[in-house]
Amino acid sequence: MYINTEDFKNVILSGSQNVIATQEHLNDINVFPVPDGDTGSNMAAAFESIANAVLHSNTDNLIELSQIVADGALNGSRGNSGSIVAQFFIGFAERITQKDGIGLEKFAEAVEHASSSARSAISNPVEGTIITVMHDWSEWVVKHWQNYQDFKSFFKDSLKAAQTSLDHTPDQLEILAKSHVVDAGAQGFVNFLLGIEDYLKTGIVPKIEIEEDLMVPNTEHKGKIAETSEHELHLGPHANHSGDLQQQYCTECIIHGREIDIDKVKTKLADWGDSLVVIGNPSKVKLHIHTNAPNKVFREANQFGEVLESKADDMWAQYRANIGYFINKSIVIVTDSSCNLPQAFVVKHNIVMIPLQVIINNKSYLDKVNLSEKEFLGELKNLKNKISTSQPNVQDVKSAFNKALRFSPVALGIFISSKLSGTFQSIEGAIKKYDYEDTHLFDSRNVTGGLGLIIKETANAINAGMELHDIEKLIKKSIKNTTTFLSVATLDYLIKGGRLKKSTGFIAKLFRMLPILKIDHHGKAGKAGVSFGKKLNRNKIVKLAIKDAKRFNSAEFIVSHVDAEKEAQAAVNKIKKSYPYNEIFIVETTPVLAAHAGPGTVAISVLGRN
Repeated sequence: MYINTEDFKNVILSGSQNVIATQEHLNDINVFPVPDGDTGSNMAAAFESIANAVLHSNTDNLIELSQIVADGALNGSRGNSGSIVAQFFIGFAERITQKDGIGLEKFAEAVEHASSSARSAISNPVEGTIITVMHDWSEWVVKHWQNYQDFKSFFKDSLKAAQTSLDHTPDQLEILAKSHVVDAGAQGFVNFLLGIEDYLKTGIVPKIEIEEDLMVPNTEHKGKIAETSEHELHLGPHANHSGDLQQQYCTECIIHGREIDIDKVKTKLADWGDSLVVIGNPSKVKLHIHTNAPNKVFREANQFGEVLESKADDMWAQYRANIGYFINKSIVIVTDSSCNLPQAFVVKHNIVMIPLQVIINNKSYLDKVNLSEKEFLGELKNLKNKISTSQPNVQDVKSAFNKALRFSPVALGIFISSKLSGTFQSIEGAIKKYDYEDTHLFDSRNVTGGLGLIIKETANAINAGMELHDIEKLIKKSIKNTTTFLSVATLDYLIKGGRLKKSTGFIAKLFRMLPILKIDHHGKAGKAGVSFGKKLNRNKIVKLAIKDAKRFNSAEFIVSHVDAEKEAQAAVNKIKKSYPYNEIFIVETTPVLAAHAGPGTVAISVLGRN
């Protein structure tokens, strides 16, 4: 039996669609390596990328098509299982040597190499997972292909080996047995094989339902799932697995370079966490690791080439969402990384944050993802560095709203002032393009602590059980009643950024004059006053902030700073004299503001209530 290029294309599409259609079930049974409920989404992302690549190809060359599948898997892989799937297809493509098709013998050889390749990509393989099922299935294929004349019956019988291996995963992994589930990644691989069997049986390729970055989970077509085993009958919450989350961030990036040694990459990164998977080829490598130090991982990876498309997802936050830990469940808030709030507040209220881009000497970083505050400040203090900021890319926007709408039916998006950044317009365009339902967007007309106060007010209203239409009114009122005052410690960054003429700056420096800037409900940064020297300048913004707060019956404050925590604390102490019972957060400000204001900047944000 010979599988031609057209048949290969159809089996790949059919198998991919079955994984896409069953992703929610895979999310539900995800407990290993961490119970963060995203194995289905990650596998679906890989198979969507594969399907998209195949659908846009017009080759009748099987060697080329198998490579297209491998590249699609690599580009779309996310998470542990998605990365393993990608390496499986990379290994499979390496054994395709005939343009017209493939016979059973060569198919068995390619499957065996694919399984071995997937296993070799993992630093510490664990049995009872997807790699076990891949191995057991490929072993059966290698042993029995000679007994068959047609691919249909051969493939149907091979599925029995895959299903048996899947059913025994709880016997090999204690966490699966305790949770009464099979391994989610292994289930996903078997679902892929079941999709292929459907095509071989019917000759019909299902409609490929490719969601844009999985923005709207597919719930209409449930797909074909492997028969439910006894281990899945009592599936419950995974609340007993919190101790398994020793590493906080699911960290991934792609390294572009020349002659990249994959084994050296694995050796270099092995000590930085667990669940390390390194896949790809000498010119393009994708790595996945669970770690507490994503910035250090990216720094190490940078030694092998240019690091692109990096991300670090907070698995602790995902886990807490899955077990219902978060306070806010009915409505989720989405904002951008220019919002300054303590991390504990962000996590507790399940606030989804889209990272803005920080560009340093033409190299792009993701704010708070692969660029820490300490690293940014180090670069900022060198005035020779060219530093700018940019709105988030579309993929990060889509991923954020996909995550948000998985946890709650309604999303409220509140973002940096449209007068200071193109972020709001960019996100608004993405929401319209992809037709999100129950998504409500607001231009905060503020930044840093001002945006943080609006988010805080909204989160507390959701927690109090306020109705959606009342929350929207509250947001609009909060935007109108929020003002941020800024005191800069130097004029160098305002001059460098073109916000102050060199000639004006020269005169101001001569007389030690420092401006006080203000961002009010109009969303623009304007001058609120001027002082002589840093001490007077900082005293004046406290007076202006308190004066603004006195317009209202009550007020909230956030004090943010750029490497000036001591000065920020002094400002809080002065505010406390007038507002002794207020909880006032002190936070490091965003690069969006810091890049233009410079080190030593202190900002006081005020939200008034009547």
